[in-house]
Amino acid sequence: MDSAVEETAKAVPNLEMDSAAPAEKQSKNALKKELKNKQREEERRRKEEEKDAKLAAAAKTGAQSQKSTAIL
Repeated sequence: MDSAVEETAKAVPNLEMDSAAPAEKQSKNALKKELKNKQREEERRRKEEEKDAKLAAAAKTGAQSQKSTAIL
């Protein structure tokens, strides 16, 4: 989580330069909020993938345990 905070701190000053047209320019707070929301979504997605991987590993382990018991 600390790395996400560091990435945010590094990315915020560069965001203002990305905007080409002054009419489309967002406020600094809006850019921070957008970046924070993206990071939250990425964190949610990562945690869900880890959860799915754990469930798949547990299911695989459970299936192997059942096979071992059936052989005995």
